[in-house]
Amino acid sequence: MKEIQDKIKELIALNADNDYEKFDERFNKQEKLFKELKALAKKNKTLLGRILRFGVADGDAAYVITRVNKNSVSTQFIDYVDGYSDWHLGRGKGNLALHKAKALIEFEDIFDK
Repeated sequence: MKEIQDKIKELIALNADNDYEKFDERFNKQEKLFKELKALAKKNKTLLGRILRFGVADGDAAYVITRVNKNSVSTQFIDYVDGYSDWHLGRGKGNLALHKAKALIEFEDIFDK
């Protein structure tokens, strides 16, 4: 779990790097961390570290699950591509019902197959 938490911190730290000249570099790092976190979370059978995406305009709002509680998950906004945010979760930390987070992740996993 420490490895997941370290990668979450690394991903969130990229939010501060909004230098347009480094857009491609940041995007590639984010994509790499998304894949690594997904693999680690699946391996550890946890939602911690999974990425939630919500369609907004012509892109996605992205959030990483930072904590799994009894009835909810805690999330952190990821400044991804266009920087869109979901109006429910905003541009910072948020909470989402556990059953909703599970449904989104299950749909993503089924879609991947």
